[in-house]
Amino acid sequence: MTKFIKNNLPFLLPILSGVLLILAYPPYDLEFLIWIALIPLFWFLALKQTSPKNALIGGFLAGVLFFGKLFGWLFATYPFEWLGITTEMGTTLVFVFLIVLWIIQTVFLGLFFGIFAWGIKKMAKLSYANKKLSYAIFLIPSFWIILEYLRAWGFGVLWLGKESLLGPHWTIGNLAYTLHNASPLIQLADIIGIYGISFLIVFINIILFLILRQCWRPSLQHIKYKQVVILFIIFAVVVTIWNGYGIYKLNADVGGSTSNIGTKRVALLQTNFLSGSELNPYQKKEVFKTVLDLFRSPEATLAKPDIIIAPEGFGIVFLTGDSEIAKYLLKDFWQPGQIFLENQKIIDPVPDNTGVDEKGEIKSRLFYYDLEQEEPIAFHDKVLLVPNGGFLPYLTKFFLNIYSFDMGFGERFYKRGEKIEPAHLPAGKAGTPKGNIGGTICSSIVSPDINRKMTKKGAEVLIVVSSDAPFHGTKSLLTQNLAMSKLRAIENRRYFAQATNMGYSFLLNSKGEIVAPSGGIVKTSELGNEILFADVYLLNKKTIYTKFGDWFVILSTVIMLLTFILWYNKRSSL
Repeated sequence: MTKFIKNNLPFLLPILSGVLLILAYPPYDLEFLIWIALIPLFWFLALKQTSPKNALIGGFLAGVLFFGKLFGWLFATYPFEWLGITTEMGTTLVFVFLIVLWIIQTVFLGLFFGIFAWGIKKMAKLSYANKKLSYAIFLIPSFWIILEYLRAWGFGVLWLGKESLLGPHWTIGNLAYTLHNASPLIQLADIIGIYGISFLIVFINIILFLILRQCWRPSLQHIKYKQVVILFIIFAVVVTIWNGYGIYKLNADVGGSTSNIGTKRVALLQTNFLSGSELNPYQKKEVFKTVLDLFRSPEATLAKPDIIIAPEGFGIVFLTGDSEIAKYLLKDFWQPGQIFLENQKIIDPVPDNTGVDEKGEIKSRLFYYDLEQEEPIAFHDKVLLVPNGGFLPYLTKFFLNIYSFDMGFGERFYKRGEKIEPAHLPAGKAGTPKGNIGGTICSSIVSPDINRKMTKKGAEVLIVVSSDAPFHGTKSLLTQNLAMSKLRAIENRRYFAQATNMGYSFLLNSKGEIVAPSGGIVKTSELGNEILFADVYLLNKKTIYTKFGDWFVILSTVIMLLTFILWYNKRSSL
């Protein structure tokens, strides 16, 4: 027993890394821990008794712990009223099934941590890399972000389905999000994106590890002072440049920028209701009254906004069923030329020439309404559907078929949209009367790629409408969404607005700072029904990230290949 404990005691180090990563990540937001979070894992890999196999196991343990907690908000979807499941037997079966899917997902994502640890131990053992600084401080961060990028793809591959949008979209767990409250340190995302920020985090971790490793020598005579000094200089230079760029950007005047092409007033609705499709007639009446009262408040009638953004499923045109009725009811609020952004589930007719005998395809569609016109002036279909929430992946269907489990909730799933582009007016004219609006729906905030493409195609402001009702307002999901939204704003240097049901509604400026609610603080206690007003600058200048995307991942791949080749050649000559 004693021998067993002694042999397995080192595994506490990667477990500690997993715990530190959890605490550094939203909602705990102890971001100072991210600078040391990977040091225990590196120390574990540097132990002579740690074999490549044990490295794989240790990294896997850290990853499973991290992602298991990260996706804990999945269990907040119970009791699954959003799926239309009401019987006790049904909710129990779905809950068990949810646990199975959560385990599969956690294990799969945890493997990327395991591969990272195994690869570092196998390719460039830290005991050797201590003598060759360039291998450690460049190879290790490069390998990390390559696996992060592959993991963003891998999530989509794991939950592959007919309606999947493959790409590096699912970035939940990226280390860059731990710094969302450290404004100066995330400004560099407009050049290097979240993967570049993640590279620098791992870079700092490995430098601090190497310094600590040197200072942990049994005697002062064994310390390589020259190496320690070099590491301190590298650390100081990187942190100074990194922080300096951020301070410079935060002090820049966005409003006076040459990229500023106008200012618009926006109104953001925040509601706190169950999913619209699950409301009974009495609840729908209460929802309608509440939303209408928000528009009729003294503050709202005086605001005169240009763009009104409603949460997913709770727009005034949708609730009234007619734009003329909405215009009449909002006579004290409405101004000519206003744009109302509203989302709703629609049935898109199947073309007659397809031969398909069905009503049509269910889509989640974002409409751009001008109440002066009977029909919407533009629309955008949701392109990034959530696996097991927006569509059924093949893996899920496989398990459902094994257990012959069918509660009929498949009817709520959607058909994926095809285009990623800002709203277009008829005849292909870009933009709306209030500017080029890059409107998306819900899960798009996790994807740097979707928001980048929107911006590259001309979006002057980024907007997302969402509903977190299935998650019942769980804080961990809401704070993760806020963190990702901040990075989306900075990557493209665009104002970023989000209107949410049973979640946070907010407006971020192009620096990732909260403009609304006033005071720059998102409420964390009570999610109420309210309407927020703020000004946005329409911006058209494209950042390096917007133009070139995740180029830093390509650079890191080159760095990794070159350093590995150099390392291998030197090892062969020994």
